[in-house]
Amino acid sequence: MKHFLTALLLLSLLFQAGCARSTPDGTSGPQAESPQLAYEATFDDGAFSPIDPGAVCYDLLEIRLCVLDEEAAKALFFPEDPILEENSREDNGRRGYNVRGASGSYLHITNSSRGKLDSDLYFRTLWYQEMFDNLVINNPADMGSFNLNNVDDLPRDGDLDFAPAAEAEAAVRSALGQIGCKKLGESMEAVIVSPLSRETLAFLDKSNPRYDFDYETQEKIQIPLQSWGKEDECYYLSFQGQYGGIPFSREGVKYPGPHIEAVYSPRGIEFLCILSPFEVVKPGQPVDMPDPAAARELIAGKYDKIILPYPVIIQQVSLEYVMPSSGAGLIPSWRVIVNDVDCVTDEETGESFSNRHHHLLDALTGKEIVWTR
Repeated sequence: MKHFLTALLLLSLLFQAGCARSTPDGTSGPQAESPQLAYEATFDDGAFSPIDPGAVCYDLLEIRLCVLDEEAAKALFFPEDPILEENSREDNGRRGYNVRGASGSYLHITNSSRGKLDSDLYFRTLWYQEMFDNLVINNPADMGSFNLNNVDDLPRDGDLDFAPAAEAEAAVRSALGQIGCKKLGESMEAVIVSPLSRETLAFLDKSNPRYDFDYETQEKIQIPLQSWGKEDECYYLSFQGQYGGIPFSREGVKYPGPHIEAVYSPRGIEFLCILSPFEVVKPGQPVDMPDPAAARELIAGKYDKIILPYPVIIQQVSLEYVMPSSGAGLIPSWRVIVNDVDCVTDEETGESFSNRHHHLLDALTGKEIVWTR
């Protein structure tokens, strides 16, 4: 409906512009230069992510959730930290478990059952909450805050003085094994292991203003810049699942895709977030590898049918497994990252803003993957 209304508006504008060029005697008057009313979708160079030559594509991957071990997680994260609060609650097929230690560390676990597929784990220390929270932004493309991501600007190579990068990665994988996700930890790829020196931390702090919220005044309050020392240097890690050489999409339709983030410092794991800890239990039938050229033609064809009031750039297209809203395993899809250029204008300042978002297309049928009940 949105595109239909846009088309009507643009046709109306074209009609009015044509009338305005006619003189009273019916002849054509001076032709004023008209603004561009329609644009085309274009592809960035290198928009298509390369596919591993040894990858095997399956029509379906059957999955199951890891059961997150509450007692093991408590022992891992609070070895010498007196427990101040511990509680659990079961509601609508989900069990929530919370632990808070004297040091200020906090752990939350959700284990789902009865066919639900949204288990998760969240752990953070007091240092993470007070110093690091929201310093690195790495949101999936199905969130509006995807436009705020700064993760692509992080350094990707190098070791810090307190430990090599390999130690940080091994520590996270070991933690996953201890809390019931050993197979998941072995299959996840560390797509980002970023060494954050105190200089890099200070730069991120300055370039990314952070805010707290005062619930009494209902006002947003900017957090002052921190003082970063050698003891604050750490690694930021991001893990992505994969099977047969094809990654799992972080974006989902009904449930988020599997993803793990962590921060590792001289004190150990300061932060660990696990979303949708799936394990593949059985692959379906192998299929021919989806063709990027056919995907490009499919995507271009969809935009050719739309009158675009602003430039659209296809920034990234990657073959990834995603869970459709049916929840019946994972299917191969084309994950398409799109940038709508200068699509929103601030009425007060006149400044234009772009918006990055995504589409998911079934890589076997070409149909868009959308929410269905």
